[in-house]
Amino acid sequence: GTRREGVLSARGALIGLPKVGGHSIIVDIGGGSTEAIRETDTGFLFRGVPWGASKATAAWFGDGQAKRRRTHADLIDEADAVLHGLPGWNRAHDYRLVGIGGTIVTLAALQTRHRRLDPKKLHGRELTRTWLERTATRLAGLSQPQIERLIPFDPKRARVITAGTFLWTGVLNRFDVDRVTVSARGLRWGVADHLVEHRPI
Repeated sequence: GTRREGVLSARGALIGLPKVGGHSIIVDIGGGSTEAIRETDTGFLFRGVPWGASKATAAWFGDGQAKRRRTHADLIDEADAVLHGLPGWNRAHDYRLVGIGGTIVTLAALQTRHRRLDPKKLHGRELTRTWLERTATRLAGLSQPQIERLIPFDPKRARVITAGTFLWTGVLNRFDVDRVTVSARGLRWGVADHLVEHRPI
């Protein structure tokens, strides 16, 4: 996505989340890219890498090799490697990491054992690095039909959720934080806010 879209998504993501001391880093893992937007006193810094859940699925699981031949450690290493282009913003620990996009919202639904996706109930939930790592390992050991049964509300997401979970684990490692706050909001909310508030982008 463009920087403009990223900033609007970041603004939208923060709507309705509790205020925190310090700033947020908003991360959006899409199908083909991962974008990180850092809130500052004067605006937003935007960085992206051309790796998302669909691309990682094709690279890591798409060549016919059995999932069990890729160890958890291998996949964590690969997630860390492909996210290396994200800046080392982890030096400032007063940041809150906020996640947007289908993968993180689906993971929040999985954690709460929701059988359908209700974004309002998931907005503001926190997922820990430990839980994400455990879930990545669990998903990597399941067949596609088993994953589909876990997330009946989104069978298409089942194809990319395993790689997406490893990417999220990599994001938390990259920024050296132990949890991510889930935002069920994003670009549409940011556009609406921009139209109402007329703030520069």
